[in-house]
Amino acid sequence: MQLCPQWLGWRAMFGVAAVLAVGLGVLIAVFVPRLERKTSTRYAALLASMWQLFMRHKPLRLASAIQACVFAVFSAFWSVLALHLARPPFGLGAAAAGAFGLVGLVGVLAANLGGRVIDRVGPQSSLRVGLVCCVLAFGVLGLDGSMRGLVVGVVLLDFGLSVANVANQSMVMVMVMGLEPDARSRINTVFVTSIFLGGALGSAAASAAWAHGGWPDVCVLGLAVAILALGIHLVAKPDWGPAASAR
Repeated sequence: MQLCPQWLGWRAMFGVAAVLAVGLGVLIAVFVPRLERKTSTRYAALLASMWQLFMRHKPLRLASAIQACVFAVFSAFWSVLALHLARPPFGLGAAAAGAFGLVGLVGVLAANLGGRVIDRVGPQSSLRVGLVCCVLAFGVLGLDGSMRGLVVGVVLLDFGLSVANVANQSMVMVMVMGLEPDARSRINTVFVTSIFLGGALGSAAASAAWAHGGWPDVCVLGLAVAILALGIHLVAKPDWGPAASAR
C-alpha cells in the first residue's frame, strides 16, 4: 500500500482505504455475533459515565496518558517520514518510506520478546525500558542525519514502542480493568479513545513542527513527548490496582 502514492498518486490511498473499510464492515456484519444488552442505562448516560470513570480512577488516567503519548510518538514520526526522505540528502519517494516499514518489523519480534520480559521483570520495568528506547530513538534521529542514523532510530523507536505497548496494555488488562468489573467495556473505551486522540494530536503537532522547522523540530517534538511519557511513568508511580483509584 505504501507504493500507491508513488505509482498511482496520493488519492489512490483513499480509494484503497475506502474499499478495505467497506470490506471490513461486511465481515463484521456477517461474522461478529449479536449480544444481548446487559444494561438498561440509556446510551447518553453510558457516554457520560465514561468521563466519570476517567476522573474517578487515577490508574486509568495514568495508563491512558502514557498510551496517548506512545501513539503520539508513533504518529509524529511516521506522518512526516515520507516528507523527510523526499528532501536532501535522501531525495527518495514514497516507496522508500514504505520500505522503512520492513525495517520496523523488529517491532513484531519485540512484541514477542516483550511478553517474555514482562513475565520475568514485570510490566512496569518493561514499560520503562520501552519508553527509554523511544527517548534514545529521537536522540539518534535528531543528532545523526544520515541513512544509518535513520535506520538505527527506526529500529530503536519500533522496539521501544512495541515493548511499551505490550507492557502498558498488560497493566491495563490485568489491573485497571479490575477497578470496576461491571464497567470493563467502558474503561476499555476510555483507554482506546485516549490512544487515538494521542495519535491524532501527534500527527497534527508533527505537521506543524515540520512546517515550522522541518525534521529537527519533529525530532524535538517526538523527544519531548517520549520524555513526557517516561516522566509520567516515573513520577506518578501508582499502585496499579483498585486501592490506588483516586476518588
